[in-house]
Amino acid sequence: MLIIPILSYISSGWMIGWASAPYNSAWAERYPKRAAVMAMAGPAANFAIALLSWCGLKLGLLAGTFVPGNGWRFSDAVVSVEPGIWAAIASLLSIAFSLNVLLGVFNLLPLPPLDGSALPLFFLHGEIARSYQRFSRSAAPAMLGIFVAWQFFPRIYRPLYAWLESTLRG
Repeated sequence: MLIIPILSYISSGWMIGWASAPYNSAWAERYPKRAAVMAMAGPAANFAIALLSWCGLKLGLLAGTFVPGNGWRFSDAVVSVEPGIWAAIASLLSIAFSLNVLLGVFNLLPLPPLDGSALPLFFLHGEIARSYQRFSRSAAPAMLGIFVAWQFFPRIYRPLYAWLESTLRG
């Protein structure tokens, strides 16, 4: 939990880390489609929080309380016109929006150990699904997946985030 964020920052200029939740692999092997739905719950929650935050940011912009922010800092999607509580709300909503877009998109990459690696389970059946699950949980694909993800992710995230930020202004 410490080495990967440090190495990713040194090699690419940004950090990657992860959290873990209790997981019953025997249950997942018995019910691969349910496991895929469960894996999509995290990114779905991220996108729901991002959408709610986007709505709050947009309302603040329409009310004239916020103005578009400058740069790529998570806390500056918008900034408050006035200091005080509205500045804190603008920062909180900006962070919630930016961070949840980042986490949702990143976790949907179809690489082990990310949640997106469960997407094929919607289409695989029987022993093929179980073999895929066993392969996805092994260390080598997980390490390769993390390495590929942190090299490939900025190419997807930056244009997507720039577009999402532009929807606030338009």
